[in-house]
Order: sequence, then C-alpha cells, then structure tokens
Amino acid sequence: MMAISDITAIIVNRKTPTLIEECLTSLLSIYPDIKVLLVDNRSGSDRSLGYVKKAAKTLPNVRCHLITTGEPSHSRGLNAGVARTTTPYFLTLDSDVTVLVGGWLEKMLRAFASDPKLFVIGHLCPNANKDCIAPPKAGQPKFSFVHPFCALWSRARYIKLGVKFANTGQPACYVCINAKKKGYHLANIDGIQPHNVVSGTLYVRHVWGGTRTRLAVLQDNERKRKRNAKRKRNAR
Repeated sequence: MMAISDITAIIVNRKTPTLIEECLTSLLSIYPDIKVLLVDNRSGSDRSLGYVKKAAKTLPNVRCHLITTGEPSHSRGLNAGVARTTTPYFLTLDSDVTVLVGGWLEKMLRAFASDPKLFVIGHLCPNANKDCIAPPKAGQPKFSFVHPFCALWSRARYIKLGVKFANTGQPACYVCINAKKKGYHLANIDGIQPHNVVSGTLYVRHVWGGTRTRLAVLQDNERKRKRNAKRKRNAR
C-alpha cells in the first residue's frame, strides 16, 4: 500500500520569505504526513533562510539543506534535494505554489500503482519544442514534458535514468524527453495547472512569483555592480 509518507516534497527557496511560508503551511495543513526537504538556494541574509532553518527544527517531517556556494540555479536546488531523499517518490513543488485542497496526491499515487512504467505525473505539456519553452514551429518535431512546478516522480526510475534537472528555462525538459526514449510514461492529472486556468477542481494555485522575487534579482544585480566597480578601482 502506498502512503503519503512515501513522498518527500522538495521545495527550493531563494529569497521568498512570504511564499515559502505559505507554500509549506498550506501543504502541511492538508498533508501532515508528507516528508518535506527545504533546499535553501543561497538566500544569504534574507529572512527566508531563518524561516527554513526554524521550520526544519520545529516542524515534524521537515528537514532542510543549505546551499551556500556556487551558482544558485533552480535545477541545482532540485538536484541537491533529490540526492538527499530516500522515499519511493519525490514531489517537486515550487515555493510559489499554494495547496488549496487535498486528493491529488492520492490520485497520483494510484496512477503509479496502476502503471509500472510511469515516470512522472503532473501537468503534462504534450506540444513543445526540443527545449520545452515554446510550441514547435511548422515541420519541427513535438516533445512532451511534465512541468516540475508540482509533479510527483518515481525516485528509483529517476535515479536509474541518470539524467538530472538541467539549468534551462524548463529544468525537467531533458529528463522527460530521455525518460520517454527509455520507454517510461509521462502522465497528466486534471487540477494541476501552472497558469491556474482549468475547468473543475483546482488543486493548487501557482502565483508565478518564482523561487526568488524581482526584488531579490535587483538586489543581486546591485551587489554585482558594486563588486565589479570595486574590482575596476583596485585594478587601476
């Protein structure tokens, strides 16, 4: 029997204190038995880092992993999370997602129970170009991928495939393309929609705040500008 406790939710945070708290709170309010790994992606002095650490200390089933060096890409955070999970399934969940109602994780688990070749289930995009960032142009081949903003993956099949999330506009693109080449299946579930446009039940809301806010981007750019200016002054 599959259970919610067989799932680890991987949530990557980068300087989104309000979003990460709402995401985690909404998830645990409906699925208190799910395991959670919060991956902080070099938030530095941002207060979201404090929240991540506190949540890992005070909330049952919640752990954290802190990335403190290197490029803070979302794919790097996801890969670090997968490497630190041991449950049969992992859920990729963006920090700008709010869980509205339950029932969808149970449906996802039932899909895995009925399909021995299922690799991932979530919002299936069946008509994308080879980079999974736009529809293909006339005459180009079509590719399918599952959007990783809210998707459930078989950890064993992911590890066996050996293709990691990539630092591209769609980090799950090449994982999904290679999984299909190996004969695995990608599946869709109604109610999981990245643009919040769906008939019937909407299980989660995706606010498109990203794993970092625009303010954080501006702050990072300003720090880079100051460092570059200092280097130029020292080089004179």
